[in-house]
Amino acid sequence: MPVPADYADDLFMPPEARYAVVYVGPCTVATFEAKKIPLDGRKYVMHGSIRFRTSASLRAKLVIDTTDFDFLELDGTFVYFNGLWYRWDEDALYTAMGTSKDAALPFTWLPDFPLDHDEQGPYPMRAYGEETS
Repeated sequence: MPVPADYADDLFMPPEARYAVVYVGPCTVATFEAKKIPLDGRKYVMHGSIRFRTSASLRAKLVIDTTDFDFLELDGTFVYFNGLWYRWDEDALYTAMGTSKDAALPFTWLPDFPLDHDEQGPYPMRAYGEETS
């Protein structure tokens, strides 16, 4: 089920906006204004894009955690489709897209601000349910 519109208005910026914040404390965020995301052990929330295996490319809200090299927090990843926000793993998203999870996953992702990392995106999603050490 997509995020209800009245809740989404509080939770997300419009998908076309160049939006980014950085967590600077346990409950404090600041507007992110640098050109690249530093690998400084903090979390960043921003827009970007997700490209599914079906070649569909959609705007997304990404949570990037620079404490390890998986970077993308899947629990905080939402996709914008037909005016609604969906969690990336919702069956309703794939039904609305006219495809299945099996056909669409895995995806690659690219934040609006590049990571300050040797490898430049797009980055692969970590396999859903994959254990990390």
